[in-house]
Amino acid sequence: SMADEDGDGQISYEEFVPLCFSLLLEHMKQQQLARDAHQGSDYLVQMLLEEFELCEIEYVEKGKDDEVDGLLKLKKIKKVLEKLSYE
Repeated sequence: SMADEDGDGQISYEEFVPLCFSLLLEHMKQQQLARDAHQGSDYLVQMLLEEFELCEIEYVEKGKDDEVDGLLKLKKIKKVLEKLSYE
């Protein structure tokens, strides 16, 4: 095997440690990338929720929303996405 550098059929501590370190380092990198991706998606979800709430409040205040049913109309979604695309 690649870890058995001296070819004696056994993996010594000195052969194991660098391999183990490399594997642990790679595992930690993957975990950090997964955490970063999750945090990034949390931020995006929070930003969208805030913008949709602001849009809903605006429509209600202007009297444009005749039915407050908790559902987003297509024109509201379009407005929020357009606004965010310019920021």
